[in-house]
Amino acid sequence: MSDRELVLEEAGSLLGTRAMGVREGKGAVSQSFNIAGQKQAATMNYGNEYLDEDMQRVRITNVQQINNRAFYNRNNQWIDSGIVDKEKDIKPDKTIEFGSREFFELAERLAKENRQGSIALRGEVVLSVDGQIILVKMPK
Repeated sequence: MSDRELVLEEAGSLLGTRAMGVREGKGAVSQSFNIAGQKQAATMNYGNEYLDEDMQRVRITNVQQINNRAFYNRNNQWIDSGIVDKEKDIKPDKTIEFGSREFFELAERLAKENRQGSIALRGEVVLSVDGQIILVKMPK
């Protein structure tokens, strides 16, 4: 994830060859079901589930979309997509424990930006707030 250009290039290639380029067989049917499911969804796809080219349900558990961000699970920490490509070993400027006064202040701050869901993941969450890298220790 640290090489943004490579990630974008690979994603574009996969989109063209798999998602848009498949026009027949089970692969095309699975894409049709995936697209229809996304259009009809009344809630978020929390399990990041989709049908693969063999019509098998697949779950991606190391990526979660929350509010306007994606979070990637790296070394048992959920890393905000806005900072994941900054460096391999992200060093937090501040650590906040779940339930502390600072935690509730952070939750209120994030709610003003409609980002409160960013601290809903279990375990450790690393995110950027006002230019600071914050490690939030959530219950496991």
